[in-house]
Amino acid sequence: MRHLITFLLLFYTLATKGQDINEKDKTLFGVSASANYSFSGISIIPTIDIVLNKHIIYLGPKFLTSMNYLPNKGPWGINLGYRHEFRNTEGKKLSFFFLTDYQMISAKSFSRIKDSKKRNYYHELFIGYGMQLRFFDHLYIGNAMGVGAHMEIFNNADLELKETFLGYNNLFRIFVHYRF
Repeated sequence: MRHLITFLLLFYTLATKGQDINEKDKTLFGVSASANYSFSGISIIPTIDIVLNKHIIYLGPKFLTSMNYLPNKGPWGINLGYRHEFRNTEGKKLSFFFLTDYQMISAKSFSRIKDSKKRNYYHELFIGYGMQLRFFDHLYIGNAMGVGAHMEIFNNADLELKETFLGYNNLFRIFVHYRF
């Protein structure tokens, strides 16, 4: 987590260092809320966004709202991604973008025999595209679709067994985005 915070601070410093007075190259911030559907289930993801012209980097927690098939307790997750808009959205009602998205869920392994300290991990990586429609000055509503892969690391505490599974994955997302 410390490395992630350092990366974001370094990115923000480098992104703002070369700025001039030109409004077009100004770094903006935003917030988003999205509903996602992928192999891990239905989730809600609020994010904080750094917007630099056509580039958006976002980071936020992932909250599963559907039951997961894995026997676990207390799932939590993280979402980190990058979006590149194909054209400048200033003054445009409709815009399209490319995205890369990483999601991770971590949950304590369930054990009927004893309380386990081991965790199950579920990693998802997507590439995709989407579109967004601008309402008012800074409010956007959109959707995105992506394809990718998932890696599941499952710790069976009762059998003391660790298994890793790889597979194909899809992402469907609807979101609301506000830029400050």
